[in-house]
Amino acid sequence: MSKYLEASAVTIELDEHGEKVVHFSGDSYYCDDGTDTPYRFTEYCWGYIPLKEVVENGMPDGDWYGNLKQYINDCTEKQLDEIYEHYDNGKMPQVIEKLSMDLPLGCYIILAEDNIA
Repeated sequence: MSKYLEASAVTIELDEHGEKVVHFSGDSYYCDDGTDTPYRFTEYCWGYIPLKEVVENGMPDGDWYGNLKQYINDCTEKQLDEIYEHYDNGKMPQVIEKLSMDLPLGCYIILAEDNIA
């Protein structure tokens, strides 16, 4: 996973009305500052948006994320992989380029547009 410069961890879940929502768990990015922890993972709490809204309007902007409680971890490549595996019950989530309504429930890693060739 860490071969990507920027990515987001999300889980597609059902809300109390049976509608698909996106739970934004966090973002990772490479920020080599000369230390032995060149990756940063920012975890978000309670970041939910209806999947339909994200599919129609795109990913939320920075202001939306700024309103969520955040925990920041500087980590090694191995630790970053372990964080992602934690979100998907011990396995690496599937890497995708964008969200769509036909994705099944589950955990995914969405690549930042800069990572998509």
